[in-house]
Amino acid sequence: MTISMRHLVCFSILSLMCAWPAAAQEQPRLQVSGGYLFLNIQRTQQPEPAPGQVPRGWTADVVTSISRHVEIAGNVSGSYWSEVQTFSEPIAPGVNATGRLDARVRLHGFVAGPRLVAGRGPVRFFGQMLAGAVRASTLLQASVTVNGQTQPLDDESNTFYRVAIQPGGGVIVPITKRLGAQAGVDYRRILFDKNESEGDNEIRLSAGVVVTVLR
Repeated sequence: MTISMRHLVCFSILSLMCAWPAAAQEQPRLQVSGGYLFLNIQRTQQPEPAPGQVPRGWTADVVTSISRHVEIAGNVSGSYWSEVQTFSEPIAPGVNATGRLDARVRLHGFVAGPRLVAGRGPVRFFGQMLAGAVRASTLLQASVTVNGQTQPLDDESNTFYRVAIQPGGGVIVPITKRLGAQAGVDYRRILFDKNESEGDNEIRLSAGVVVTVLR
């Protein structure tokens, strides 16, 4: 089932309307968190191969409460990977040309939306529906080597933004009054086209610490 932006907006508005009457009865709480992010990417209907597992990443949240069980969460994250491709071709009898292509990708996400919270004792569980944008930056560096002489070719860089939908959830375990440990898992869909048929399907695993700034 495809989740459209219209469905996402309606869900967010309904969550805020249900929580609004209780907002004046509760003191707002502000929390910030940060930690490690592991990314697994599967690409749909794209000629370029997806990188698969991306172990280099970070994530950070800012969360404010509207009521006891409803919060607004904002998330920023970054993931980074690189790939090297080489080839060798004969260009004359006894002479080979060796080519090298270095590709570097930086992926940054900026999403926000409603978060629903439940608790069992001091432990808090949450589920959230976030949406926003992803900024992807790519850098391609190519070179060719002939008879031991390396000649760099022109570098090519590109930056683009895409819509992202990111539902997920997690758990927060308190360590002290203002410090806790957080673990989460979510699914992020990056849309490459308006018909939502091409894009990245990502599973994101995160772990970090949570600090209560305002209670």
